[in-house]
Amino acid sequence: MTPPALLLLLLFISLAEGHVVQSFKGTCGQFFITDPKDQNNHIPPTILTDNQDPDRYKQICQRYSSQYRYATLYDTQNRIPVYSAYQYTGHTKLKRKTTWMIEPQLDELTASRSMGSESKVDKSKRGNYQALNKDFNSTYHKGHLYPVCHNDNQPCAYATFTLTNAAPQTSSDNLDWYHKVEAKVNKELEKICNTAHIVTGVVPGSKWMKKDNREVNIPSHFWTAYCCTGKPGGPVTRAVLAQTNPLTIDNNVVTVDDLNQKLSSLYGSSIPATGFEVFGSVCK
Repeated sequence: MTPPALLLLLLFISLAEGHVVQSFKGTCGQFFITDPKDQNNHIPPTILTDNQDPDRYKQICQRYSSQYRYATLYDTQNRIPVYSAYQYTGHTKLKRKTTWMIEPQLDELTASRSMGSESKVDKSKRGNYQALNKDFNSTYHKGHLYPVCHNDNQPCAYATFTLTNAAPQTSSDNLDWYHKVEAKVNKELEKICNTAHIVTGVVPGSKWMKKDNREVNIPSHFWTAYCCTGKPGGPVTRAVLAQTNPLTIDNNVVTVDDLNQKLSSLYGSSIPATGFEVFGSVCK
């Protein structure tokens, strides 16, 4: 291969990896909390690992309409996200998409850099490493991690409609999570903070949605935490952990540090010995 051809190939690969990335920080670090001692240092939540399958967890800079909108750590084995991280700047009533997208590069590295319809991936590869629309049934909704209602921007709201940002949730749990968590966060942040960082995630459970020899894990827990920096007296934070089906809020989890301790136990061997941290040492 001649040098120019090699350079062209390397350029193509780098463009193709602009979405499923090796590290969040180099592409979409802006969606994570900033180290107050170094404004150029963005701190993502703990990245899970699997020694038996090093490629299991994928870092996705969620791209829609030519812009990065938020970030997601995705579990290709369970076909559900681990967490989605985004910056909250307010909310307003916005339109919802009627169809759900996928992340093409999870199944085919050289596919589109942006989320898109399932047709963006060759049928023989489609869904090998992620959930598809056909995997969901009437029992389970596509439960948003980054919700529509935490948006004041229509393209960002549309960008939440990708299955890499959704996990199975019963109809009643979906409604309860909205009223007891998502809507309450809106009201709280309206009073105390114009801008906040939020991370919402799930913990894999022991049950699965099964259809046509395909499986998608049903989470045992949903969780979320926000951190509002730049306030007198230090950051303002809150955290929620809820068991699923039926949704039951853990009243012992009220601080980010409480959540870190619980998630360190729930994620087990997938995290380092230092434990799970949502916002590093910035917000506790």
